[in-house]
Amino acid sequence: MKHTFLLLATISIFVISCKKSKIDEAPPVTITKADFALNFKPGGQSFSNADINITASPVTIPTSGENQSWDVSGLTISSTNVIAGFITPANAAFVTATYGFNYTNKFGFGALQSAGTPATDYFEVSDNGFFYLGMSTAATDVLTIASIGGTLTYAPQNIVASTRAPQINLPASFNSNNSTTNIVSNTNFIANAPAVGVNNTPGQVRFTDSINNNIFASGTLTLKNIGKVRVLVNKRSFVQKTNYFLGGAPAPTALLNLLGLTDGAITTTVSYDYYAPGLGRVGRIFCNASGTTVLSAFFRVQ
Repeated sequence: MKHTFLLLATISIFVISCKKSKIDEAPPVTITKADFALNFKPGGQSFSNADINITASPVTIPTSGENQSWDVSGLTISSTNVIAGFITPANAAFVTATYGFNYTNKFGFGALQSAGTPATDYFEVSDNGFFYLGMSTAATDVLTIASIGGTLTYAPQNIVASTRAPQINLPASFNSNNSTTNIVSNTNFIANAPAVGVNNTPGQVRFTDSINNNIFASGTLTLKNIGKVRVLVNKRSFVQKTNYFLGGAPAPTALLNLLGLTDGAITTTVSYDYYAPGLGRVGRIFCNASGTTVLSAFFRVQ
């Protein structure tokens, strides 16, 4: 009888322990359209992102798995950016846009940048994703290329993605995985460089993108000024091919060589994007093609 009592007591403790473990375990995180409603809409509430000094404060790249914890509240901040100015979209080229975001755009290649012109990015928040649709420019912009004594003139234009580019697919939960390929956008310009035989010739840069969104981690993220939030981490792989055209044909290789450009060049980057219920995206770690070297990072601080 004594042995029976001890056995029952042991079983009871085990059962209570299992129940407690289940109670203490954090519920799964799911991100939906509703989690973007506070900020990502016309007139949405502004917030602040902090760029991290990755030299002073090395940033840890997340690994795959559930119920993890990350604390970025003590990282060294290099600058803080207020994200505001979400506007009502009023451009017929982007009929599905939920909101627009105004900023100054600079065209260019690497370190070679234009003077800059007012521009608007267009985004769609829907039941099946948070999408980038493209951009529009409001004024003529000029890129001066001193090395060949020429200019590229960009007239006001709509640069529309052929397919919506997902920042994250929705609803999102741990182990969600989606891919979108052949996202094409074209930027038009007029090239003028008489010294190399180019005289006010129409040109175009074509970008062809592929995106994979893999929700590979979840857990709790501690943010400066905000505290602990539950998050999903989207490992986002972005592949872009760039092609150049001049006068309706592929740009001459000799001319591209003068500019240090390669037709058909492919670049790959990986980012780790943190999404929290009610807040949308609250951080990004931007990395090289293999996703192993941090190039930049920001996290929300307000």
